[in-house]
Amino acid sequence: MIVLLLAAAPPFASAIPFGSEVFIDRFEPANPLNLSGNWSHTNSTSVGALWNISTTTQGIGNDPGQAQAGRSLPCLGVVGGCVMGLRSNINTTGIYNISVNYTIRTDGLDTGEYMRIFIKDSSGIWDTIQESVGDFSTTSLLWNSSGDTQYHYENFNISFACSTSLSISEWCFLDNLSMRIEEYNSPTV
Repeated sequence: MIVLLLAAAPPFASAIPFGSEVFIDRFEPANPLNLSGNWSHTNSTSVGALWNISTTTQGIGNDPGQAQAGRSLPCLGVVGGCVMGLRSNINTTGIYNISVNYTIRTDGLDTGEYMRIFIKDSSGIWDTIQESVGDFSTTSLLWNSSGDTQYHYENFNISFACSTSLSISEWCFLDNLSMRIEEYNSPTV
């Protein structure tokens, strides 16, 4: 007789199959609630400088929608730039790995101006996972927690910051954001 003893998976992990996509935002203009419903804004020096959904083709490829910040109003770096973060935290307790995919681009940024991506760790500190200074072309990026448990807790969050000056044509773009999780697998006998 073979008896299998399997530990119960945490409630959040057990409800989501291996490698599941738990969050996605393509920032399509057909769904304007993406920014007001899923995202909050902080550190903006002007209400006109907040992140918004753009249908411009100067952004990321020919995509019909992407999040953008900048325009003719400043997102000054001395106050942290214009920051857009998830409105609700995601519970990643008991998860083995978190992967976040996103596409970013800047246009017209000067030396010292930037786009930064942050992940909040379990101590409440926002860790910089990507910093791009100045102007750069469209880049698709992937971040993995790689089993680092400081990111596996009930208040996981991500935010994006854009720092621009008063120039009329300085922009940060973000698109095709997705988050996947992998849970621990119980060994089979």
